[in-house]
Amino acid sequence: MDTVTDARLWGREITLKNRYSVKLTLKGSHTRTGILERIGDRTGTLMMTGEVIPGTQCFIRVNIGEEELYSRAQVLAVDSGHVILLLENGLALFRKILRNNALQEPS
Repeated sequence: MDTVTDARLWGREITLKNRYSVKLTLKGSHTRTGILERIGDRTGTLMMTGEVIPGTQCFIRVNIGEEELYSRAQVLAVDSGHVILLLENGLALFRKILRNNALQEPS
């Protein structure tokens, strides 16, 4: 399993030590909440309840400290409470989360 400091190579995905709350809004549906468990430069994995259909377009808001970041996304897969998303703004989210976690890790 990668740690935050090991994940400097792009194209990789890391499991987060800190959990970030996510609001996922599906087109034509209600907003659901979840927890961001894994993030990559293109994908994110959420732990959430509720039915989500693969292929659905959505919009996510991720709370990173005092800041809230946004991205359009598409649901790639759903597996027993985990939702895998293809993130339009994945690289910016990935970099911001890496930076935020790096500041919290002991040097």
